[in-house]
Amino acid sequence: MGMLGDTLIIFMTDNGMSVKSETIHGGKFRPFNAALKGGKCSPEEGGARVPSFWIWKGHVSEDIDLPALAVHIDHYRAFCELAGAEIPPSSIKPTGCSLVPLLENPSAKWPERTLFTHVGRWDAGKWSAHKDQKYAARSNRWRLVNNEFLYDILSDRGQKKDVAAEHLGVVAERCKRYNAWGDSLPPLLVNEGLPNIKGGDFPLQKLRETKRELPH
Repeated sequence: MGMLGDTLIIFMTDNGMSVKSETIHGGKFRPFNAALKGGKCSPEEGGARVPSFWIWKGHVSEDIDLPALAVHIDHYRAFCELAGAEIPPSSIKPTGCSLVPLLENPSAKWPERTLFTHVGRWDAGKWSAHKDQKYAARSNRWRLVNNEFLYDILSDRGQKKDVAAEHLGVVAERCKRYNAWGDSLPPLLVNEGLPNIKGGDFPLQKLRETKRELPH
């Protein structure tokens, strides 16, 4: 259609490997996960790291592997900048960094950052009891898991060796950052204690109930 020059195509997946080991024809089979530890619903690298391929003909360099630590929350700022749209005011300030500088120059300066992930399954009203379970603090080099295990991702992407005892300062600093982040969340956990949404005139609910297929 001749629109590739005006179209940004992004291919990525959700939450790391989601398929567990299976038995096929009598043998154990573990789906490919690039030798990363863990999968979906785990705080390990394999539970969060996903491929992200960006194609924009004439605008983005081809065959470039960006080593920058990026995350899905960076997309929003990038899309707004590319579209020339201002980020609207909100009671919940959007986080993330715009990826546009990296798209324009793969060698562009990128901030050192620490990203936090939590599996996010806890009983309503019990966040404080679950805060330190199934979480990770990830920086360019380190991945701290559950305030206990530390891995040097640059040299050990598969998390084979726990080096927490050798880097107690790094563990303490990452724990401090995570605790500050975790303590800031309760006002934003808007689903805490709320009842489930009741059935109503919602298009996707109606499609599910009638078992109709989405149009091609």
